[in-house]
Amino acid sequence: MHKTTDLCALVIRLQANQDSVISVGPNYHPQVLFLELIRRANPTLSHELHQDIPNKPFTVSVLSVTPSGHGCTPNTVQIDLRVTLLQAKLVGPVTQALSQHVVVPIGHAMVSVSDIFAKQKQHLWAGSTSVSELIATVKPAHKLTLEFVRLTAFGQGSDSAGKKRLGMMPSPETVFGSLARRWNDLMPSEHSLTMEQIKAATVDTLVSSYHLETQMHDLGVSVQKGFIGTCTYELSPDPMHRQLLTLLADASFYLGIGIKTARGMGLCRRIHK
Repeated sequence: MHKTTDLCALVIRLQANQDSVISVGPNYHPQVLFLELIRRANPTLSHELHQDIPNKPFTVSVLSVTPSGHGCTPNTVQIDLRVTLLQAKLVGPVTQALSQHVVVPIGHAMVSVSDIFAKQKQHLWAGSTSVSELIATVKPAHKLTLEFVRLTAFGQGSDSAGKKRLGMMPSPETVFGSLARRWNDLMPSEHSLTMEQIKAATVDTLVSSYHLETQMHDLGVSVQKGFIGTCTYELSPDPMHRQLLTLLADASFYLGIGIKTARGMGLCRRIHK
């Protein structure tokens, strides 16, 4: 890892005994599993991560669930849990807690950590960097494609009856506005972005192509609506605008996007076509 790691993406490979019923998948609340893994090794850290704050300094999502007979140990289910840490102070304690390979009961199943991938050469969804390095290595693009891998939606306030409203279209203003707000909330203050500049950059940004699908996920007590897919944006000719939006697209790999990024939603990354 880098000497100053502000942003860290881990892929935690878990094994669960297949003989027991386990409900872990893209629809399951992976935050519960992640926090329980931490709690078993470091209860104080788990409590700190569980604090009820608007923008949690981590994201969690389930990448895949592989049943027995598909390349994993017989009679087990393999679960790849993806976690990003968005504050330098979390990287050491969280990785240390996870490396203790604790065993966690989920329902009637026993889940244990079998491997942790921290480098992109080990897993495409792993990696680490510093904020300053992310900024320094930005290569302004004319077009950007974002892949929304897990259910994504954007909070858009409430209606007159108090019911929360969700945005379901990744317009330039919505997408880059969401990323910029997360950046400003979670990154060091000296790297804050000006929202007026972000708004100006999105005004001249167009959606040039998209492949999106609306999905409804049953969470047991409620149904969550969102979308997955890809969207390509044609950026403004202004070099500064392209610099800002390319930075945010690159940062989406760590930040996630939209609502409930600590509860399995908003897994996103820039892809190169």
